[in-house]
Amino acid sequence: MTIRGGLSRFLCIALFTVTAAGIAAQQGNGGESGEYVGEYETIELPEAEVVEEQEHPNRVTKEQMEREGSSDLWEALRNVPGLIRSGGAEDGGDSFRVRGFDSSRMPVFIDGVPFESPYRGDSDYSRLLTADIEEAEVQKGYSSMLLGANTMGGAILLRTAKPKDVFELAYKTSFDLDSALKYSGCLTTFDMGTRQDAFYAKGVFQLRAIDHWRLSDKFVPFYESMQKSGERLNSDSNDLKVTLLGGWTPSEYFSVNVSLTALDAGKGASPPDVNRAAAAVYDWPLWKRSTVRLDAAYEDAGRPLPFYGKGLVYFDKFDTELVQSAAYTLDMENDDYILGGRLEGGIEFNDWNTVKAAFNLKRESHRRKDNSAAALSIAENTFSGGAEYETRPLVFNSRRPLTLNAGAGFDVLQPTEFWSAEDRERTSPRYMFSWQAGAFFSVSPRHTLRLTYAKKNHIPSMWQRYEQIFEGGWDDSIPNPNLKNESAFHYELGYRGFLSHDFNSVFKTSISIDAAVYYAGLLDMIAEGDVVTSTGGTTKMRVNIDKTAYYGFELGISLYLCRYFSAGGALSVNRYEVKEGASGYHIEGNFPRSTAGAYMVITPFAAFTQRPLQTLTVTPAFEYEGPRYSRFTRLGTGAVMDRYALVSVKLSSELSGHFTVSAGIENLFDENYYLDNVYRPMPGRSFNFGVAARY
Repeated sequence: MTIRGGLSRFLCIALFTVTAAGIAAQQGNGGESGEYVGEYETIELPEAEVVEEQEHPNRVTKEQMEREGSSDLWEALRNVPGLIRSGGAEDGGDSFRVRGFDSSRMPVFIDGVPFESPYRGDSDYSRLLTADIEEAEVQKGYSSMLLGANTMGGAILLRTAKPKDVFELAYKTSFDLDSALKYSGCLTTFDMGTRQDAFYAKGVFQLRAIDHWRLSDKFVPFYESMQKSGERLNSDSNDLKVTLLGGWTPSEYFSVNVSLTALDAGKGASPPDVNRAAAAVYDWPLWKRSTVRLDAAYEDAGRPLPFYGKGLVYFDKFDTELVQSAAYTLDMENDDYILGGRLEGGIEFNDWNTVKAAFNLKRESHRRKDNSAAALSIAENTFSGGAEYETRPLVFNSRRPLTLNAGAGFDVLQPTEFWSAEDRERTSPRYMFSWQAGAFFSVSPRHTLRLTYAKKNHIPSMWQRYEQIFEGGWDDSIPNPNLKNESAFHYELGYRGFLSHDFNSVFKTSISIDAAVYYAGLLDMIAEGDVVTSTGGTTKMRVNIDKTAYYGFELGISLYLCRYFSAGGALSVNRYEVKEGASGYHIEGNFPRSTAGAYMVITPFAAFTQRPLQTLTVTPAFEYEGPRYSRFTRLGTGAVMDRYALVSVKLSSELSGHFTVSAGIENLFDENYYLDNVYRPMPGRSFNFGVAARY
């Protein structure tokens, strides 16, 4: 990680210097007028104006990511209602939940390819840099039946950006300082592409190196903890992501696309801040992922029966290494892959009846060595099929205001290979069915009510079924390959509206609102339970809880007041209940009773003729999370974490038609807060400075 971090720091400094020189040259050649006359068109920063067809609280565009300075998936989606951050975990990763569902129950799909660990079934969202992403959409509960298995909580769909112009070139570099004004990390991205009549090609390079992050000055360490004030132990990480894609478009009906994405990362995992100096220390020196994807699509909307067809094949290689130092040392090497394919098609019988269907096949393989000795070998196939029917049966004032949608699907898990050093029991085949239905009524073209129901399933991950942990005493955990599948029943009543009014040439106001009340009833939720062994001792095993419920209210708002001011925000009120089938369950808490976020985009000098002032944008943001239980708490007895509120501010300005500079402060008031439990403090105040160029 040291070599890669040094390279990243060198590139940041070099590109920052080159960009600054370009800005100076641009300004020296008359760039102060704010216009560029030459071969290239002037590039404008994306405005914050709400557009009815695009703005949606559950969808984030590339323009929004650039405007808010997002670098990874959590930063891109942080203002989506119902998202709850859950970072700082033992593995050094960063993740979030959506309405209580984690990444193993609400997977991420990148152009149809699942971004997940075959063994654990989850994702580390902090490894997923987003400079190559065009759009991110969050589907909650009621999600597409065509995606495949394990979308019990919904799905997060990412679409990779394709070039739009004959020539595109952009790069950005930024660096971070901690609250002591010490260098703490940098990020560099480079993007180049072209689109021609019959083909396109694009390459994106992203490199992020975090040297460390610093705790809040308000942090007070536990007695005899190895963690002291100042820099967080093992908080370093490095991420290199390269995305190459190309496509052949011989006609407007047919296209072939291919892409290669390579991620090479290494990360530390900070130890818990507890009253002992010999706590376990983790490190991930290897976190490498390579994905090859090929798809073809045909769509002909001009036929008497318009139809489309898509085919997708992909291979995803995922290798990791974990080094743990505690009372004993464990070196765990994981060699995983996913090989999958998908066929999808649809027919539009008329302008009010459409049918879609898809079939997915996925083979997942996991090989693990503990201290260089073979420990576990698993291979499993998952078959999934789904179909959706949409109809708009009513006609009113030349409109069809009512849309009805129904879908059904099945999933089959077929274990094919299994070996373990402890000769553990093998999982039997699994069969599941899912279905959903929704009604969407447009009161007017700008106001829509929705009522949806969805029954979804989750196959327990390999980790949940086979993992065996020995830490001594009651912390021992034995595998349970016969865990039942989890099921969720989602109900949602929602409203989406768009209002606008032109008061005069300056004040053209618009507001977008999305509100929903939801209830998700879970059957056979997986938790940890105390088990009495044959010798009279106590150990732990993953078991199924009879019934659990998540429910709440969400509100997302986007406001455009005028060219000087726009804003947005999200509010969620969250509740969950657990019905115990027996005493001694440990459940995943980390579910605050309320969350809120808001941002403003202020351009105070938008009417000025001088470009740096005209494009000066100030973006303050606010994040709040209420009290919650810490992770894996025994029911009703766990520690409750305090609420916290964070404020950040970002400034940016175009110095010319091609160059932008920015500066920002995260955690402005240097709050000391916790996400997972009271033993894992999170970053204090930090500063960011960046330069970007686009041609």
